[in-house]
Amino acid sequence: MSGWQPTTSESVRDRVLACSGEKEIADGLLRPVAHMVHAESATILDFKRGGSGEIALERSWSHRLSQHCQDEYSNRYFLSDPMVRSHMRGALMAPDRGKTATVFGVTDVGALCAEHASAAADDYYRAFWQANGFEHLLVFAFWLPALPDHGLIAAFHRPQGTRPFGKDSIAKARSIAPAVGSVLGNVLLANELERANTVRDALALCLEDFGFSVLDEHQRVIFANETAERHWVGAVSNPSLRQYITNRRSSAHAPQQRFGQIKILAERSVGPRDRMVLTSAITDSTGVSIRCKSYGLTMREIEVASLLCDGLSNPEIAGVLELSVRTVENHLRTIFRKTCVESRTRLIRKLLAA
Repeated sequence: MSGWQPTTSESVRDRVLACSGEKEIADGLLRPVAHMVHAESATILDFKRGGSGEIALERSWSHRLSQHCQDEYSNRYFLSDPMVRSHMRGALMAPDRGKTATVFGVTDVGALCAEHASAAADDYYRAFWQANGFEHLLVFAFWLPALPDHGLIAAFHRPQGTRPFGKDSIAKARSIAPAVGSVLGNVLLANELERANTVRDALALCLEDFGFSVLDEHQRVIFANETAERHWVGAVSNPSLRQYITNRRSSAHAPQQRFGQIKILAERSVGPRDRMVLTSAITDSTGVSIRCKSYGLTMREIEVASLLCDGLSNPEIAGVLELSVRTVENHLRTIFRKTCVESRTRLIRKLLAA
């Protein structure tokens, strides 16, 4: 192995802790740690468990692994890997909540695959593990409290015909594991925050006619677009509103609730503690009614238009007015024609215009 050579555990730790982004992980983290434990190759795998329990390989980094090997693993074999299956079940993640990393060596991967007693595990061992010349394995398994849906495996390999990882290598791995976990946690958390900010900004842009805000567990507003800022002035001090937000379970379709001059259209948990709330101002029915009359709408059409401006869906309008949904749709087509608009959004804008 040519190039940078670590001299002490401290120098490896310093090199690892200097990593500040995804692009530096392969050379700044995997490479020095692989030298430290005398591994021929290494990889870090970031897995994420979806809401329905499915497992996805989000991203990976590697040192001295061919692109073919990486593609083969990610496209075909990762779900058959006994390390992944055990890790995502929590057996390797940290037996107790006080630990954030587990380090161990595996001298017989074939026996480990045999324990799972499945054709998939057997195929993984023969067609991937042995076929790529691997024999011995040293594993770091990480659990990150800030990202409970993520599971990380750092795997270091020695090829066939070499000695297994001994006590000295495992001891060195355990000494460097906290630094590795810290760097990976920071990188992944930064990525998740960037992704969340992108989604937040996109939603705020799309929902400019509605209030869009994110509240923390104490009902403090930590983000709000301009419309939401107007809605929330004084509203969070409303005891019934605070109690509603505190007690509501996560739901993509919360029942509409009115508090003072705002209406909760929907709310959803967006993290372990944060809650996204979509609101709209309760419309000035007098102003809407006057504008509706200027377009020649009938009294029934004015009722439909007013409820639409309040944020109700067609079925909800039908329920309030005791009409069929088809009748509401017919009224809306007539309203669109009279007001020269082609969508609900444009109708709302026209009727709510100052």
